[in-house]
Amino acid sequence: AIVGNDAVKQTANGIVVTVRELFDRKKTEVEVDGIPTCEAIAKLILKYPRYPILIEGHTDSRGSDSSNLAKSQARAQSVMNQFIQFKVPISRMTATGHGEGSPISDNRTKEGKALNRRVEVKFIYPTN
Repeated sequence: AIVGNDAVKQTANGIVVTVRELFDRKKTEVEVDGIPTCEAIAKLILKYPRYPILIEGHTDSRGSDSSNLAKSQARAQSVMNQFIQFKVPISRMTATGHGEGSPISDNRTKEGKALNRRVEVKFIYPTN
């Protein structure tokens, strides 16, 4: 479910793990095939207990802005719920949706849309 050479990258604020293909196109619950990926990321989160975790959902441009925002929020929440199942404390995590507002590729192509449909799990560098 982690696809492409952009799956893990370092930013100024922390480490970003980009996950794709966790969801059926029209659904917001993590598919059974995506649970092992969530478990692997949850184990990583537990290995770095000082890092706050930000879970951000993103969609392609298909559909209305409002439905995409709601879908991206629900998907980020669904990933967070998976992490909770694997014992990640809810107090460490924030889930938010960005809808189609932060594309990383061209929404005019099938491939571009696929890249834009993603969940980013951000390990934020601790401030203390």
